[in-house]
Amino acid sequence: MQDLKIKEIFSEHVNYSIDALKQMFNGSFLISNQDFQRDYFYDNKKASKIVESALLRFPLGTIYLNEEDSGVYSLIDGKQRILSLMRFINNEFPLFGLEILDELNGKYFKDLDAQLKGRYENSAISTVVIKKASHDQKRNIFLRVNQRFH
Repeated sequence: MQDLKIKEIFSEHVNYSIDALKQMFNGSFLISNQDFQRDYFYDNKKASKIVESALLRFPLGTIYLNEEDSGVYSLIDGKQRILSLMRFINNEFPLFGLEILDELNGKYFKDLDAQLKGRYENSAISTVVIKKASHDQKRNIFLRVNQRFH
């Protein structure tokens, strides 16, 4: 039998609310800077579409986190989406270019009524939490998740 370099990876599926992710970011329990990822590059229009999708409860795609030995989580995949959601909840940009919820164009998070704020904060993000992956495993997961099949 061929000798394979297989190291088992343990993971679980979790739905985190945007508010829970915000708490993780604010408490420095979620780290978004991995050397294999690009810097944040979404413009406000693209970020607004992510926010609109969350408000409409459209699926945003799965994000991938790694639970480090220290109990801190590192973001493997989903950086653009998560940072867009965090930037909006932190009032860093107004919504722009929305087509379905166009009445919200020009509004910051602070401008939303209590019901919409609650809807946004409680929107669930599908997440895979990987347990204590090595740097190479995290990098490989990122590359494979972002691989384009043609």
